[in-house]
Amino acid sequence: MYVQRGINRRAALAVLAGWPLGIAARAVAQTDTCVDAPIVVGTGPFSFDNSLAKRDGPGHKTCAEFGQDQIDGEVWYCWSSECNGEITVDTCGQTGVDTKIAIYEGCACPTGDENLLGCNDDWCGLQSSVGFTAVPSASYLIRIGSSPGASGGTGTMTISCDALDNDYCAGAEAISGVGSFAFDNTSAGRDGPSHEACLSFGQRQFDRDLWYCWTAPCTNTVFVKTCDLTSVDTKLAVYEGCTCPAAEAELLACNDDACGLQSQIGFAATAGQSYLVRVGSAPDGSGFPAEGGSGAVHFNCGAAGCEPGHGWDLAEFAQFQVCFTHEPADIPGECDGFDSEPDNDIDLVDYAVFFGLFCGP
Repeated sequence: MYVQRGINRRAALAVLAGWPLGIAARAVAQTDTCVDAPIVVGTGPFSFDNSLAKRDGPGHKTCAEFGQDQIDGEVWYCWSSECNGEITVDTCGQTGVDTKIAIYEGCACPTGDENLLGCNDDWCGLQSSVGFTAVPSASYLIRIGSSPGASGGTGTMTISCDALDNDYCAGAEAISGVGSFAFDNTSAGRDGPSHEACLSFGQRQFDRDLWYCWTAPCTNTVFVKTCDLTSVDTKLAVYEGCTCPAAEAELLACNDDACGLQSQIGFAATAGQSYLVRVGSAPDGSGFPAEGGSGAVHFNCGAAGCEPGHGWDLAEFAQFQVCFTHEPADIPGECDGFDSEPDNDIDLVDYAVFFGLFCGP
């Protein structure tokens, strides 16, 4: 079964039997009213005591376990994130209380399900663990209590961070300028949405995607390609700005096979602006993630950005001539990289763009 990214890391953190010996839990002011939730910052174990706490929050369908959608004897914390990554809040091995935990985006007191990020009763025996993705300077409401009918008590909760790398959109690697940048998506998972504009061979998605936040050095048509730079059956997409999740409205270009099994996309860039670039493997339709590997992705910023060996070569020039004189439907997939608008037609606009980027062999 293809397990989505994030679950494996959260599970690995959650099964820890508690915080390492020798690290003292930080004491936090206790409150059983959401509006008085104390602010906590950082990672590590925090003490709690819900012995005398009462119920203050709503029930949630997501929290429904053993026929109970509520949390008893709850205490509240407003956690301010310093981390860009996968967060786990757990009580595993840290208390004798039959705990239940819920996490919300922002620290406004919940009235419904709108901001609920996760909820758990029994993840590790009678204790609990909830995972979510956080960004720096954002706040999250932590609600920790007892499973309905269970007694309260003392213990610690641990907040831990697994910092993101560019296997995650939120951890996109910052790069800039023209030239080639190495990648290796062998162990990457899938982190982004599917797009209708990415439909190729019946597949709208990516496998094993990596993310880059690229800052343009020029105002020009930019081409991004993996042609002749890897043996991976690649798929590329570029989005306006570097905000995650990458939405359909921000998608500027997407391509599967522009040059054999490799990819090429073109888009209009503005100097100083940032663009989210997604490099992955093309799904093979098997239901299992396609193979990844190592290689490079190249950024070419118009004719002024051509370096020796990185411009258009004569084979690409010949391919463009074929595409310009035929309907794209006659040559499926092989003309996508020249469709700069894109409008599924290799026309005079594409002709002008191509010859503006042509650098010779």
